[in-house]
Amino acid sequence: RCLVISGSQKLFCAGADLGEMSSADPAVVLRIINQFTKIFLAIRTSMLPVITVVEGACVGGGYHINMASDYTIATENAWFRHTGVDVGIAPMMPGTVMLPGVVGLKRASSMVLNPRRINATEALQIGLCSEVVSSETLEKVLHERVREFASRDAMTVALGKAEINVGLGATLSGSMLAQLAGFMHSIQPDVHAKMRSYYEALGS
Repeated sequence: RCLVISGSQKLFCAGADLGEMSSADPAVVLRIINQFTKIFLAIRTSMLPVITVVEGACVGGGYHINMASDYTIATENAWFRHTGVDVGIAPMMPGTVMLPGVVGLKRASSMVLNPRRINATEALQIGLCSEVVSSETLEKVLHERVREFASRDAMTVALGKAEINVGLGATLSGSMLAQLAGFMHSIQPDVHAKMRSYYEALGS
């Protein structure tokens, strides 16, 4: 009656492995993009309400998984960052296309084109999460929200989610075109070199 997606206390999800994303093999990059797209679409097309629980970092592909969910509980140590441009990867996931509708055009442009860390308080203010709780009360609050969602009539919930997805129709279809353009960009030799340099610098 309700699906919960969570990570660890330090990390919700860091997204794709940059070592793989910087691969010179286009098939590897395409596989990674497809994996995250399937997860995103599975969340949106599920008839169940989906809750994400974000503790620590929520970045990269994890950021987009969170964008796909219906409700987000973040702890006080949670933080969000729309990575991509700073890594040398085109921001091609569906969450990027959804972002202006969530936070507004100017704020979305800043988050995508000049990525920075957004703490839990700001995330709540701009709509990246639904509520912020302490780590100590997380389990209690989560159980309460699950019971609330699960207590609703399942068919009514499914239809409500379907109605919301109708409104996202152009957003989701547009994201497919954005991903194709992003994929073509990410496999260019100069872009591949930038990603490889960024990845190697992380390990040094």
